[in-house]
Amino acid sequence: MLWRILQRHMIICANLKRLKSYKLLWLNSGETFFGDDDLDTLNAMNDLAKMYGGLGRFEEAEKLQVVVVEKWRKCFGDSNWDTLDAMNHLANMYGGLGEFEEAEKLQAIVVKKWRNYFGDDNLCTMRAMGDLAKAYAHLDRLEEAEELQVVVLEQWKNCCGDDDLDTLNAMNNLAKTYNELGRFEEAEELQVVVVKKWRKRFGDNDWDTLDAMNDLAKVYSRLGRFEEAEKLQVVVVEKWRKRFGDGDWDTLDAMDNLAKAYGGLGRFEEAEKLQAIVVKKWRKCFGDNDLNTLDAMDNLAKAYSGLGRFEEAEKLQVVVLEKRKEVLGDTHLDTLTSMDNLGLTYYHRGYFMKAQGLQVVVLEEQRRLLGNSHPNTQRALRNLADTYHCMGKEIEATEVEGLLHK
Repeated sequence: MLWRILQRHMIICANLKRLKSYKLLWLNSGETFFGDDDLDTLNAMNDLAKMYGGLGRFEEAEKLQVVVVEKWRKCFGDSNWDTLDAMNHLANMYGGLGEFEEAEKLQAIVVKKWRNYFGDDNLCTMRAMGDLAKAYAHLDRLEEAEELQVVVLEQWKNCCGDDDLDTLNAMNNLAKTYNELGRFEEAEELQVVVVKKWRKRFGDNDWDTLDAMNDLAKVYSRLGRFEEAEKLQVVVVEKWRKRFGDGDWDTLDAMDNLAKAYGGLGRFEEAEKLQAIVVKKWRKCFGDNDLNTLDAMDNLAKAYSGLGRFEEAEKLQVVVLEKRKEVLGDTHLDTLTSMDNLGLTYYHRGYFMKAQGLQVVVLEEQRRLLGNSHPNTQRALRNLADTYHCMGKEIEATEVEGLLHK
């Protein structure tokens, strides 16, 4: 995500904290001598907000940025460059806080105005379009995200060439969207290029290289190529552990993905051990309601299922489903995945009526949101067909199986 990349890049700038303290001192002096509405004071507030964002202190950044946007709007109107720049950064802070609906609303305004004034080929417009696409992706508006990202990637290639950092970031973001859309071959094709170019330019230890390797490993897992996924993921986990420690967000994400690869290889004991560590650390760092914690809990439940520990799996999955409904809503893709996983656990425990009740809902919503061809929809079809067979509902099972790709 943009907000994680921004955070990491700015954290590694050695003088950032010192610069922030100087800016804060100047800002306090500026407020005293010139007042809140002075242009230099507003510029200092804007810069300080960006620095807070770079340090991952998104709440502090948001508070400052809201003031800056309001005052710029009052002084110069919505169409002023500085107003739009401040709005753009505020949208990024909303993204950092997980407030993607707010981020999308602001980003859409910025993109529209910058397109009108500067055209699609302007660097600011292109970056804002990329940010808007990410907001769409987080809101599960994947087709809209893809449409924008294809345009942005082509523009970066034309403007700066295939090896430019912005081009590679655009390729990486489009690859992630393809992965979410279930278009894994297209995702892999782009991701392989990104990894190769990042490695050549910055080496194996660079954060962006490791992030791209992590994403490529995810694609390999989605393609069922778990051995390739494991090899990449082991490297990423080792390097991130060494660089950032076991409690770092990226380390935990890579450990989570490695555990999934172990599960895909049938190595459920190894998967369960890793996943239990990840869940414990996510809970400690971010709490039970954090989306990453819930994802890790869901994956731990899968490991339990692989080990035949279905009662433990069910307990976790019930909690995850309830919390995802509360946080994301009933029809979010992650909520539907939780319902599908719990339905499968009910199936394994012989609770076929419970399984059917969930699986019918999952299938209906996934067909509506993703279409019949998406791998998640196909999996839901197979699961429901199996449940119907066990219930002796052969007519219904045959009807569902007719929608499966042969």
